Amino acid sequence: MNANKLLVGTLGMVATLGISTSSLAYYGVVANEFQPGFYIGLQAGFAQSWWSDLDSITDNFPSLGLQWEGTHGDWAARGDVGYDFNEFFAIELGLGYFKGGRNSLTTVPGGVVLYEQHPKAFAVDLEAKLSLPLDNGFRLFMKAGGQFYKSSHAPLFFDGLPIVEDQENRKVGQVLFGVGASYAITTAFSADLAWTFYRGTGTFDDKYMPNTDFYSLGLTYKFACS
Repeated sequence: MNANKLLVGTLGMVATLGISTSSLAYYGVVANEFQPGFYIGLQAGFAQSWWSDLDSITDNFPSLGLQWEGTHGDWAARGDVGYDFNEFFAIELGLGYFKGGRNSLTTVPGGVVLYEQHPKAFAVDLEAKLSLPLDNGFRLFMKAGGQFYKSSHAPLFFDGLPIVEDQENRKVGQVLFGVGASYAITTAFSADLAWTFYRGTGTFDDKYMPNTDFYSLGLTYKFACS
């Protein structure tokens, strides 16, 4: 049911943005030299997975002599393919990889590691992208859509003993949104700076996924340009 609602919402947003940008084109706002076409892109940067979202669950850990640490991030990357319908509107399909940091449960005092894991996550996303062209090749953009989010959590230690074979896989369908700015280096290549928020699920169960902020620098190549 949630997946159906997510799909309907995403398609509705795409349709709304498409109608809006078509109206702008009708009134002559779209530049004459713009060429619709496919593009590919690659972004790289830092992803912060907010395991501190578990604070409401772990606040009473100190009273049990335990300490949870899990607000670490690491490098991340995302590739995408998209289509520019006009200068204001595009649809994009992407695949992201987020290398997690270190989450641990230790004793207080003493710091004996009871449980430690290094999570990593993949996200497949479909998003609508709305752009605002500025002067001298600059543009601002915002994007939103749906994502399929999967993580792997491989514990390294449990009760002080190494466990390398244990691995949990968690999957969830959710939304994402972001904002950014880009600059046209040439007619075919552009560079961008962006922030994207991947929403997780706040329920502390076997499907728990943290919210993730992805800060990225990217490069895009548009096939329609020569």
